[in-house]
Amino acid sequence: MEDKYKASHDYTSKKNHVLSFKKGTIFTVIDKVSDSWWSVCMDNGCTGLVPSTYLEPFAEDNIAFKAKYDYAGQDPQQLSFKKGDKLNLIEKVNKHWWNMLTVAGKKGLVPVCYMEEIPVGTPPDPSTQDNSLKSTTDASEVLQSIDNAIQQIYDESLLSGGVLTEQQRAIMSKLNTHRQQVLNKESESSDARKPEKKKPSRKAPPPPTVSTLSPTESTTHDIVSRDEVAGDDNEVAGDDNEIAGDDNEVAGDDNEVAGDDNEVAGDDIDDDDKKETDFEDKVSSPVQLALPTSFESSVGIRLVNAVRTQTGVSFTQSLATAVATLQFVREEVPALETVMDAIIISLHSSEAIDTELKVAESDDLQRLRFLFERITECRDDRQERSWAVRDDQGYIMEYLEELLKLLNDADPDVCKAAVQENNYENILVLVDYYQMEMRWPIRFLLLQTFGLLFTLDPPVIGVCMNTVLPNVLGKDIQDSRLSKALKNILYVSQTCTMLFSTGELVPLSVYDQWSADFIFELLDLIEEQLEWDPDEQVQDLLVNVLLSFNQHFPESQENFVMEAIKRNPHHKVFGEKLMLLINREEDPVALKEPQVPDSMTKFFIDLYSDKSTSELLYTSDLKVLLDIISRQLSDRGPDDKIRYYYLHLLYHILGSTDYGDMLHRQDTLRTCLNRIFLEEDVVNTNDKEEVSKIWDTFPQYFLQSSNV
Repeated sequence: MEDKYKASHDYTSKKNHVLSFKKGTIFTVIDKVSDSWWSVCMDNGCTGLVPSTYLEPFAEDNIAFKAKYDYAGQDPQQLSFKKGDKLNLIEKVNKHWWNMLTVAGKKGLVPVCYMEEIPVGTPPDPSTQDNSLKSTTDASEVLQSIDNAIQQIYDESLLSGGVLTEQQRAIMSKLNTHRQQVLNKESESSDARKPEKKKPSRKAPPPPTVSTLSPTESTTHDIVSRDEVAGDDNEVAGDDNEIAGDDNEVAGDDNEVAGDDNEVAGDDIDDDDKKETDFEDKVSSPVQLALPTSFESSVGIRLVNAVRTQTGVSFTQSLATAVATLQFVREEVPALETVMDAIIISLHSSEAIDTELKVAESDDLQRLRFLFERITECRDDRQERSWAVRDDQGYIMEYLEELLKLLNDADPDVCKAAVQENNYENILVLVDYYQMEMRWPIRFLLLQTFGLLFTLDPPVIGVCMNTVLPNVLGKDIQDSRLSKALKNILYVSQTCTMLFSTGELVPLSVYDQWSADFIFELLDLIEEQLEWDPDEQVQDLLVNVLLSFNQHFPESQENFVMEAIKRNPHHKVFGEKLMLLINREEDPVALKEPQVPDSMTKFFIDLYSDKSTSELLYTSDLKVLLDIISRQLSDRGPDDKIRYYYLHLLYHILGSTDYGDMLHRQDTLRTCLNRIFLEEDVVNTNDKEEVSKIWDTFPQYFLQSSNV
């Protein structure tokens, strides 16, 4: 018995010997080359390799069907077929419509009432065999084979910059000539086979009406209210056209449409002439629209998802495209202006679109789940074997690369839904896999994934903080230093900065790795002139790591960063890097909005809270810092919370340094303190209290004004 499988997802190949296919494609397995790649044969005779993870067992029972009547698809989503055509079932969308696949590989919606099951083992019915259909299918297969050959030549030319060789041009010319000959022959034979039109002995049932489709499947171009649609009769009032029952009799123009043969009364009118007449009537006659009184609130987001599915662009780009399309329709069809405006407003208002609805309407969620399942399997496989199979690196990286692309391109709400499932279980899987996986190409992709998830859904940081990830990353920095692996240490340092950026308290287990000894080791690494890092990237990123990690220590708590600085308060390079950062007045570790206080202000407050750490900066650097404080106090208003922390920093500088020997910016600072204290109608009194504390503690530096 043949071993048959069905594709569970679409797959686009980048290699000549690997097949591309659509979801639902049926394969016969020739050889299971490895656990990851199988040699298969498609129904059209093409053979090649496919990834086994994209296949699922295929049972032929109750799957094969044939058409009972002819059917002409009404839009690109629907298939057209002839009586007797065989189709394979992909998915039962609802009780009226199925997603099916033709023997030629085309996929689309099919009305269920037009299909009948082919029992397994039933021989073909000679009375339903159509030789012309066989001929057409043969020609289609030849054309498909020629097109595949042409595409392969183009693909090979890309390896040499897209330039065709003389041999490739000659082959291309022969293929094009052959293709044209097949087309001409098929055109001649189709004219000779054209059957005489006759009325069918049995009228075909009408295709399912629009009301039988779910909101995501509706393909109608008319806009009608739900009050006007009743059951299967679908009576639509307007323009003297009545659609009633299964006969689909349309009153008007004396044309009777019956069944799928679309036989038009008046056999004396040639088909081509009739089409031309119908087209002229449609162009010359104004279109009458039945305007809606209501519509589904999900229509806007469904349009965005349709754009994303058809084009492959990001959710943001799909949203912009959908809005532009709606605006165009609003301008070109004024009667629809109210409807288009309502849909556009719904897309621009996050409150108007229910998150659960967006998630339910998105195909990206299913793909994200699939990728997380595959990564979980890789984690479990790695855990069982405790050693790496080098052959699996390629497809593992493909999974992670696709995951990164989806997290970047898909709707953020959809991505969050996938990440948060089962109490962030997928995040724990990624952490476990990173800890076990020793191959750095895979680890780089995992680190990028962590960074993207930290910005996408900040609670992920808290989840990771309570795992082994912080300590594993710290150990990676040490190992990368010993191996002089620049790329490794850069990726890991950036991830550490993001992981510690929230300033939340960390579990005590984190200090097993991130101790004062380890911090001192990082400070020494910053001071080193690394020949394998000529651009000083390691130094810059490690400064950010320390600024980020320092945020976790409350002012009154033992601070491992300050403890490490006490051991050697003269870290010259570290001090210079800090002054460069504070002059930019930007928080180098903030993921989104800077915290109050930001990492730089918090670090200097901690630094000058103890005289033994205040010697890190030279006197010239301290004067620059006082310049910045005076400017901030002058520019910040009473509603700006950061002003209090600059006053607090000034207080600590006055207490831990020899300010009396330089009195730098004394007059400017005195003026600022007086102005702040005299501010009226200020709800926040912290600033005034801090000014009073400075006056009381250091009266020798800033005498209180007589006007205060």
